[in-house]
Amino acid sequence: MRKILTLVLIIIVAVVVGGCINPPPPTTDVIYIQPKYSYAYLDDSFTVTINCDTLRFIKAWDSEIKFDTDALYAIDVTFGDIFEGREVFNSPSIIIDNVNGTIKNLYAVLLQEGEIRNSGSLYSIEFITDTTGTANIELVDTHLYNSTDKILVSTENGTVTIR
Repeated sequence: MRKILTLVLIIIVAVVVGGCINPPPPTTDVIYIQPKYSYAYLDDSFTVTINCDTLRFIKAWDSEIKFDTDALYAIDVTFGDIFEGREVFNSPSIIIDNVNGTIKNLYAVLLQEGEIRNSGSLYSIEFITDTTGTANIELVDTHLYNSTDKILVSTENGTVTIR
C-alpha cells in the first residue's frame, strides 16, 4: 500500500510540475514585428515584416505604424502572404508620413465568402536609416476581424540599432 501511495504522489507531483514547466498555448492572436531586434548601418536600408500568428478565423486586418523620424525614413510597404491564393482587397492608398513618423491606412479584406485561419505576414516595410542609435517601430491601432467582430490581439513592437 505504501508503494502505491508513493507512486500516486510521484505522478501528482509530475503532473503539477509538468504543467508549470510547459505553459498552455497562447489564447490570443499575436501580431508582431520581425525581427524584434534589428541591426542596420547608417544610410543603409533594412526591412521589417509584420507577422500574425492567429488561432481564430479571420476575414480582415488593419494596422498603423509609428516610428522614430530622427533615425528612420520609410520608403516602401509591401503586402504579405496571409491571404495568399485568395481574392483580397488591399488598401490602395497607404499613407507614409515621414514627418510625423506614421504609416496609416494599411488594411486588407478577404473578398471571397468565408474566413481563414492562417498565420503569415501582413506586410513588410522598408526603411532607410538616418542617424546612429536606437529607434523604435511600434504597432498602433492594429486589429484582426472575423465576419462579425474585432478579434482581441496582442502586439509586439520592434527596435533597430543603427551603427
